[in-house]
Amino acid sequence: MAKIKRNLLFTTIKASLKRMKVTALIGPRQVGKTTLAKRISKMNFKTVHFFDLEDPTDFELLANPKLVLEPLTGLIVIDEIQRRPEIFTYLRVKADLMNSSTRLLL
Repeated sequence: MAKIKRNLLFTTIKASLKRMKVTALIGPRQVGKTTLAKRISKMNFKTVHFFDLEDPTDFELLANPKLVLEPLTGLIVIDEIQRRPEIFTYLRVKADLMNSSTRLLL
């Protein structure tokens, strides 16, 4: 099995995170989005908060996204966000209030 080369994707997402408050990583199932998000989360962020909404604990934790996400800074990764579509409403508010070094990767 050949290793998938993700360097171009990694570079593109890294550049997006430098310029934009919110970056979405989209694609079909089982193509390596989570793997790429984990690699990106090891970048030069002081703090990283990784939520996997296929994990029942993270899923329940984000039942109240404002309570959990409001105080967070650094890189906030929400994997499988489509499992809690109601979070999108709050994320617009969060993005508007984030400081210049906080980023969201969905």
